[in-house]
Amino acid sequence: MIKVIHNTFGDVMRHVANVDTNNLNVAYHLTNTIDKLWPDNDDVEVTTSVKEAAGGARSTSMGDIMVTEHGIVLLVAAFGFDEMNKDNIKRFFKNDGDVDKLEAIIKS
Repeated sequence: MIKVIHNTFGDVMRHVANVDTNNLNVAYHLTNTIDKLWPDNDDVEVTTSVKEAAGGARSTSMGDIMVTEHGIVLLVAAFGFDEMNKDNIKRFFKNDGDVDKLEAIIKS
């Protein structure tokens, strides 16, 4: 399972989906609206934060985050995914609250 966290375009970081795959490319594809709205895709469990949001959720984009079932954190890059270690995470997020929030999502 891969956790998908939206964090770009002025979003407040939020865990938007759990995707039943271990393949990052599949998780990315399934959380993009292509032929239908991505929350309607099979193998996607939409989180409460999406269901409660006024407009639902946008597609996954560069700058968003994916977390593998082993707790590996990856940033969606222009081409592929960049693995983030603890130092990168602290530099990427501007405040400790975001780091704490990400750590809570990883543990959930």
